[in-house]
Order: sequence, then C-alpha cells, then structure tokens
Amino acid sequence: AVVSTQSAHYGRERIQILFEHIVDMLELFTIFGKGGIVLFCFQGACTQLVLSTTAINEAIKNILIQGASSNSHVHKNLSVQLKQDNEFELVFAVAVQKMLQLSYLDKLLDEIHLEFRDRYKNELRDGTLWLNGCDFDSDFRGILTKIENQNRIQKAAPRAMKQFTESKKFEKTATANKAMFEQDKSVASTAARLASSVISTVSGSEKPAPTTPAAQPAEMSEIEIARANMKKKMAGGRKGKKPAEPKKKKVPTATLR
Repeated sequence: AVVSTQSAHYGRERIQILFEHIVDMLELFTIFGKGGIVLFCFQGACTQLVLSTTAINEAIKNILIQGASSNSHVHKNLSVQLKQDNEFELVFAVAVQKMLQLSYLDKLLDEIHLEFRDRYKNELRDGTLWLNGCDFDSDFRGILTKIENQNRIQKAAPRAMKQFTESKKFEKTATANKAMFEQDKSVASTAARLASSVISTVSGSEKPAPTTPAAQPAEMSEIEIARANMKKKMAGGRKGKKPAEPKKKKVPTATLR
C-alpha cells in the first residue's frame, strides 16, 4: 500500500511537471477599476473563458465586496488571485488552473502592478486613461515571459541538500537542549542559594556571645571632687579635737557659826 501510494504521488508530480511545460501560462489576466471599467485583459491558455470570468467575478464579490481577509479565491478547478491599488482604485486579477499551483503569481502581480502604475500614472491622475484605454499587451508579455523563464531555470537547477543544522530535527533538538540547559541552570542556581543560606546560618550560630566591656569608672566632676575633699577635711577635724570633759558640780560647804 505504501509503494502504490508513493508511485501515485510521483506519477502526479510527473504529470504536473509535463503539463506545466506544455501549458505554462495563465488562463486570464485582467486590470480593471473598482468602478467596473476594464483597462486591460490578457487571455492565456483560456481553455475555459466563461469559467475564468465567472471565477474572477466571484473573487470580486468575495474579496472586494464582502471583505474576505484572503486575496485568493477558488472556483471549481480555477484559482483566482487579486491585488488592489487603493491610490488609483485599480484591481489586478489573475486566474490559473488550480492543479498548476504556479509559485510566481505573487511576483507577477507585483511587477505588473509597478510597471502599469509607472507607465500610466499621469493618465490615471488626470482620468484620461479611463476614456482612451491603454496598449499594455507587449509590456505584459515581456514581463510574463521573463518571470516564466526565471521559474523554469529555478526548477531545473539541482536542489542543494539541506544541512543537518537546517533541518527541523536539528531545530527541535536544539530547542530541547536549550530548555534542558535552562532547567539545569535554574536548579544549580537554586542549590547554590540554599547552600549559601545553610552556611550563613551555621556560621551565625557558632559566633561567641558578644562581651560587654568592663565598666570604667566615670570621671568625677568638679562638684563631686569638692564634696569629697570637704568630707575628708571634716573627718580629719573630728579626729584632732578632744572630747570635752564634763563640768564638775560644786558641792556647797557648810559654814560654822
């Protein structure tokens, strides 16, 4: 079942490549104003002209009128892509077969847009282009041929093998390794903070109790010195004096008559 699926896949790729070489062109390319006036129209392969115009009309309704966010629209087997120019009220539309999946449509729309603006900017400003029309066929074919040739050369060039560093597997591995590194770094930082906290706690508990310095005798003021000297003098004076002797009482004497 796997082999048959791969064979069918490769078969579709070969058919698409062959079909692109046979009909590597657009179904329809047109430039028109938002008022509805068509300024330029290029019919490429245009195998389904009615279907192409219907697909573009549906794209206008879906994108321009209803305001869809995408600039592309699919209708049956056709894919339509639009580009708007808000300054000059222009719309550039291209329709291609959906199975082709041409990779250069964005580039084609951008280059045609710039070329058309540069060439007819004066006529667009004064309004004469809407009356007289334009001859843009040769310019368009030249740009289309250049872009298609560039696309063929790019497809024919051998594709360089991707390096492992450019693969999605390497990107996933690098992302996973980075996440693991950040996690390890966070764990190591947390462990270092915890160790530092434990060391500071232990060292703090082993510190000796602070000793208060012995009380130093305060210097005596002049008043206190004077009082002390006075006390000494008074004490010395009391020691030098003798205690007073008690007075003798006089005994009255009897007189003889």
